[in-house]
Amino acid sequence: MAFTKQAAFIGAHFWFVPVGTAFTSPSAATVSQNGIWPDGAEPLWPNWKLGIIESFDLDPKYGPREEILEPSPGAVQATDIIIPYAIPEIKFTTLDISPLAIQLALNTPNLMSGLADANPNAGGGPGVRGILKAQKYNHSNVLILNYSSWCFIQMQGSLKGAPKNMTKPEYIATLLKSVNNVGVV
Repeated sequence: MAFTKQAAFIGAHFWFVPVGTAFTSPSAATVSQNGIWPDGAEPLWPNWKLGIIESFDLDPKYGPREEILEPSPGAVQATDIIIPYAIPEIKFTTLDISPLAIQLALNTPNLMSGLADANPNAGGGPGVRGILKAQKYNHSNVLILNYSSWCFIQMQGSLKGAPKNMTKPEYIATLLKSVNNVGVV
């Protein structure tokens, strides 16, 4: 399917599978950056969904812009622009508090694996590596962007709550290189 101009992304769905998580399809393995990843037949995908997505922001996060200048014949003119890298980031807000939100906020071990102990500061640091799967739909419920990428995910700010306000976890996922990264538009 070739991508054509769209009015807008309306609905978005995100799943996150932390490094080391066991799965059974296409074969029994654990998640790693360049190993086998779970396929669409994996029965645990519903457990890995991050809830209702209120909003998201995809930022290419470009590196420094280098202007290539050349005299022509004497006045200097730009002949090219080089941006040596981009490190895409996705910032998103959910309307649900998932085990991942608690894990990241309290720096606990992997709560998405069903672990019940949420011991603060017993995790591996302020963020988690794993697979971020994203699907974006238009107003006609047509899937227009579908991708899976290795990422580093962390909380954006803190978990905020008040008696009259809904807690809305905010995340930031930095997309990283993997031989398994794939996307379809």
